[in-house]
Amino acid sequence: EHGERLAHSEFALSYLVFRLISTARLDSMDESCALLEQIEPYAHCLNARLRQWVLIVKAEYQACWEDEWAALEEAAQLGRSALVTYKQAICAYHRGKYSLSVELGERAYSQAAYEGNSSMMIQSSFLLGSCACNRYDMDLAKRYFDRTAALTRGYRTEMDNYINYNLGSTYLELGDDENALRHLRMTEEKEGDMVHNTLLHQKLAIIFCRMGNAEKGRAHLQKAKAHFDGTDWQSKARVRLMEQMLRFAELMLEEGTQTGGEFERVTRTLYDEAGELYRAVSLYPFFHATDEAALSKPDL
Repeated sequence: EHGERLAHSEFALSYLVFRLISTARLDSMDESCALLEQIEPYAHCLNARLRQWVLIVKAEYQACWEDEWAALEEAAQLGRSALVTYKQAICAYHRGKYSLSVELGERAYSQAAYEGNSSMMIQSSFLLGSCACNRYDMDLAKRYFDRTAALTRGYRTEMDNYINYNLGSTYLELGDDENALRHLRMTEEKEGDMVHNTLLHQKLAIIFCRMGNAEKGRAHLQKAKAHFDGTDWQSKARVRLMEQMLRFAELMLEEGTQTGGEFERVTRTLYDEAGELYRAVSLYPFFHATDEAALSKPDL
């Protein structure tokens, strides 16, 4: 009986929450979900701040946007927090609600400045630049990204990589191949990040194809396929989408295939059926956990 009381004491529950935060930062989904199941029956015993953290992590692992939003809304009711507002802005971004994402992103930036949370200021500013990219407002995107770059001076981040990738991807969609190539050439491969590397080379393959250099285009397509084959994809929907993206580049590089039925079908899949999932894998809306950790210690 004493052992059971100790296991469910405030100290033990707090320890489980700290473990949950750590595993979530490491993107250990199975362990995080197991800890959530262990914590949730006693979550009402936690103080507001720890309960808020549980809801933030819970939101990360929801299968649909509605459940994610509901968890974040509940977290927001527990207290003012730049992190919660930022997470809501990211959720809105993924749903294609860019006006709402901008509103929340601006609020998150202001809250982060008030809190003295430089990590959240950087991430919120970067998100706002990504929203501007989705609206194809390149002047505004550059202003947000310039501010983001200025805020990261002195920090160990890959922000320049993210910025150049997003700008290059957007210029590619706008048909401005010269600017797209300029920014994507400044984007480096990331060791161990096969998703990023696949997308980077897929886009370079398309650019070189459109610029009439099929040889370089094929070389980048081969690199993209090599990275894709070396990736442990956890989402079947994303696998199918990435396969279509690679096939799109492949068809562009093949003679006489850009007007056929398969090319039209693949194009329709990417821009119509895939919807916001295509945008979600085309632009970086946020830092990875490792980059956030490099900026500052978690606000616990």
